Amino acid sequence: MGAAERVHEVDAFEAARGHLAAMEKRLSSPEMLNATHSELEKYVVEQGRELERRLLQAHLDLRAARERAVDVTGADGIRRTTMRESQRPLLTLVGRVEVERTAYQAHDVDGLYPADAVLNVPPELYSHGVRRVVAEQAARSSFDEVVALLEKQTGTTVPKRQVEELSVRARKTSRLSIALGARTAAFVRRATTFSCSRSTARASRFAPRIFDRQRARQPRARHVSSRRD
Repeated sequence: MGAAERVHEVDAFEAARGHLAAMEKRLSSPEMLNATHSELEKYVVEQGRELERRLLQAHLDLRAARERAVDVTGADGIRRTTMRESQRPLLTLVGRVEVERTAYQAHDVDGLYPADAVLNVPPELYSHGVRRVVAEQAARSSFDEVVALLEKQTGTTVPKRQVEELSVRARKTSRLSIALGARTAAFVRRATTFSCSRSTARASRFAPRIFDRQRARQPRARHVSSRRD
């Protein structure tokens, strides 16, 4: 039974609420009432992350349950008329989740996943949030330190090789963004300069006419004689 069918029978967020209830019970226990603040902190951080992961998973399951069939035509002009349920993993900042969605297929062409486009998920395992952390941390720390940080934050081990590849990809994307930004800025400067030049030339051309019109509108000063009668 897929996630879409399960959600129709039970509440998608039941597991998350059950985990929260278990946390409340644990934090109210005699053992935890005598725990140190560091022990409480460790428990809440670890189990809180699992609660966040379950909430995210429940939301994804709910989306899968509400996904409706659509007409899908690829950029190649071929309609994908065959539909089947499919699943893919996604490693996020709160842990690993499963994304269930409908695949639209046709003979001899790649399948398409409209739900993936709506979610804007990358084609690979790691979420954009994980990629951002790798890019930020790799700029100031070693790859081993980044691996340790991700394991602590996500509860999942990201291989060092994958961290290196994500870091290289992030640098390339950053350089491309900088280059595009510079080109855009240069284009705007050229366009602004051209516009200002045209405006200045137009103003210079019409300035004499405007001055002549203003002089014509001014009343002529009367000549007053300085002689006394």
